[in-house]
Amino acid sequence: MFAQSDLLSLELDLEGMPRLIHEVEPRYPARAVARGIEGWVQVKFTIMADGTVDPLSIEIADADPWGMFNSTAIRAIEQFRYEPRVVDGVAVEMPNYQHVFRFEL
Repeated sequence: MFAQSDLLSLELDLEGMPRLIHEVEPRYPARAVARGIEGWVQVKFTIMADGTVDPLSIEIADADPWGMFNSTAIRAIEQFRYEPRVVDGVAVEMPNYQHVFRFEL
């Protein structure tokens, strides 16, 4: 259970966080469709101060099944755009941001 002061500090920490403004759905791999495979990919990356995703920062944090959907998730996340994190009125990078793609037939 959180104390009221803890809840307030959690709310304050969320202020100025990035907000997704352009999302791209990854392509479902044909081999996964043919085999009836579903899964998910958790991608970790840095949101730059301009709201783009730093392509050099992208990595797969976890996936199931591993490797089946990784490439298509990376291609999609490269195209995401965010309203960047704002600290004291200035847009800043946000490292270690994460997004989960779910692949369901």
